[in-house]
Amino acid sequence: MNYKIMLVFLFFAFVVACSDNQNDEAADLSQEGNDSGADVAQDHAESEVELDEGETLDDSAANEAEVEAIDTAERMIVYNGHLTIDVERFQEAQDQIQQSIEEMNGFVVESSVQDAGDGEMSGTFAVRVPEENFTPFLDQIESLSLQVVDRMTTGEDVTEEYVDLESRLRSHEAVEERLLVFMEDADTTEDLLSISDDLADTQEQIETIQGRMNYLDHQVTYALVNINVRETAGSTLTDQTSLNTWGQASNMFTDTINVLMQSSQAWWYSSLVCLQCSSPYFY
Repeated sequence: MNYKIMLVFLFFAFVVACSDNQNDEAADLSQEGNDSGADVAQDHAESEVELDEGETLDDSAANEAEVEAIDTAERMIVYNGHLTIDVERFQEAQDQIQQSIEEMNGFVVESSVQDAGDGEMSGTFAVRVPEENFTPFLDQIESLSLQVVDRMTTGEDVTEEYVDLESRLRSHEAVEERLLVFMEDADTTEDLLSISDDLADTQEQIETIQGRMNYLDHQVTYALVNINVRETAGSTLTDQTSLNTWGQASNMFTDTINVLMQSSQAWWYSSLVCLQCSSPYFY
């Protein structure tokens, strides 16, 4: 009887010991999972701090040095031109302008044509041409006019802004790669959602920076020229020239008549004097 009781006691002791070992192993696994999740969360938080510090510092000194090192010929300049011309015939000038645009590999951004109601036309054209054809295009349009009323050109240096955008783009792309790695290592849904939000914000900023860089590239590559064409001014100049020519001719004709009349009067008076001198009845 005592032998049986002893066997039962040993059996229960063995069961209790196994149960304790399983609980310890489960606790260790849970702790390891918590530690792993905590590491990912901590790394994620550290990456956010590094991103904030990078955006705050922005390495402005390095950017300024990089801008200064760029050669003058390689600087990014946005050119704009404004030209107002007077023409004799608007439709003919419009066709010639379109031909010049095609020859210079440009394109029309916007155009507007107005009729004053008396048959005289005017129009405005916004044209983009390759930067290397900017000045030749202006000169060619000038050659089509009777008179150049206004010509203005401007240039904006965007080199520093572009270099800064490139630096910011590299920083955000590095953060994007880091966040993608954190997403793969995330064990909890909470960490995964947090990292996903930060990744979406970072990718949105990357798209914004790339959009601005593309815009500046296009502005630098194609110069903008605004052209105002006025037929009225050209017609007025033609009419005024005709009037001046007619006036000069009329004045010359009048002067000639006056000279002839004065010469005729002098001849007549001389003839009369001579006739009186030769007459026997003069005395």
